[in-house]
Amino acid sequence: MISIFKRFASCLPSLVFVFFSFYSVTAQALVLSEVYYDAPGADDGLEWVELYNPSDFSINLSGYSLRNGGSSYSNTVLLSGAVGAGDYFLIGGPTIGGGITPDLAINFNPDFQNSGSIADGVALFSDLNILIDAVIYGGSNTNGLLDESGSVGGVDVADVPYNSGWTIERLSLAGGWQIQSTPTPGAGPLHTVPEPGALYLLALGVIILMTLSSIRGKNPWLAITNIFYSPQIYCPITNPLQKRPLSLPSYIRQG
Repeated sequence: MISIFKRFASCLPSLVFVFFSFYSVTAQALVLSEVYYDAPGADDGLEWVELYNPSDFSINLSGYSLRNGGSSYSNTVLLSGAVGAGDYFLIGGPTIGGGITPDLAINFNPDFQNSGSIADGVALFSDLNILIDAVIYGGSNTNGLLDESGSVGGVDVADVPYNSGWTIERLSLAGGWQIQSTPTPGAGPLHTVPEPGALYLLALGVIILMTLSSIRGKNPWLAITNIFYSPQIYCPITNPLQKRPLSLPSYIRQG
């Protein structure tokens, strides 16, 4: 029993790495998808931002924030609520055209920058204060606004015509923005087959392993326990000098 706990303890750094990798996948799943910042006439109470969650799990927005500005992302709004798997999430208003009710009603104060020859931007920050997505719009990024890479970003899209009531809209998850003359709050081109979450991929691997064991007439649970109790298991982070590779139990490897 003591040896089992020792093996678990030696692999703990690897498990922590897996946890934070899963957190990173969760945070980066959210993207900015559409921004309405220049309404006909006054902008107050009419501006909105749309988020999209392409993953297959709901994401809690507690601790997340939207930031905008010209010289820097100095104007901050804290978010709340949850974005469902494969769903859009509207923030702003509280008035949105077409009788649509925002998921999170916020009157942005101060209003968004309407841009011009010098670019402005909107950015999404995670609950760990990490910039995970941004759109920079207008002219030249003279003030050096950052993008999701953490570096000074290029301009993603031009400025919408003044007082046009148009939006800037994301074209794909890979990037690319366009000026949209017909705003599409709560909809758009980003609906995709949700990406499988890390835990689902892990579960799939376990199912495959147990299935292979059953086909060979072995107890499927032994396939799982043998991996962790096998003398061939090692954690390269805590024992880098150990050269034995991780391998499946011999009865699974046998053809």
